[in-house]
Amino acid sequence: IHQLTGFQPDVTPSVYKIAWLNDHEPEVLQRAHKVVGVHAYLVHAMTGRWIDSAAAADSLGLFDMANLTWSDEMLGHAGLREEQLCELVPAASVIGPIDPAITRAWGLDQEVQRVAACGDGQAAALGVGAIGLDEAYLNMGTALVAGVHSPGYANAEAFRTDAAGIPGQLCRPKTI
Repeated sequence: IHQLTGFQPDVTPSVYKIAWLNDHEPEVLQRAHKVVGVHAYLVHAMTGRWIDSAAAADSLGLFDMANLTWSDEMLGHAGLREEQLCELVPAASVIGPIDPAITRAWGLDQEVQRVAACGDGQAAALGVGAIGLDEAYLNMGTALVAGVHSPGYANAEAFRTDAAGIPGQLCRPKTI
């Protein structure tokens, strides 16, 4: 699982909770129209579209990290069908306009585009400008996480691999 998804088995990826649901309440999972994370839910609430950023969807643990797409093997483990998941786009992709009723409620008269985001660790790297392949970042929050960007997939027990906030790159953070 770690080699395929980039995530070591721990409480972070949702796949284990989804697999539990498949084992204990399979009819609930089979009836589910979509199984999504927070980013995809907010995209749908704002745009009406079922789209997720590869740099946010990876935390579901259903990902083939080397190819930045859903993994048929992980979907099988979780008891999901690919149509139950969102279309994936790279981070920083323009998804589409936010519903005008929402932007008017925010006091905005102009069209606002929804852009595909990334996870908090990946955003921390972008926020401090650690985007070069020879630059590292340290994110101090609930945990201490250090990481570097990578142009290709790598896997080791010492770190996990995330889809980066920069399209085509990966992030290799290490929780300290």
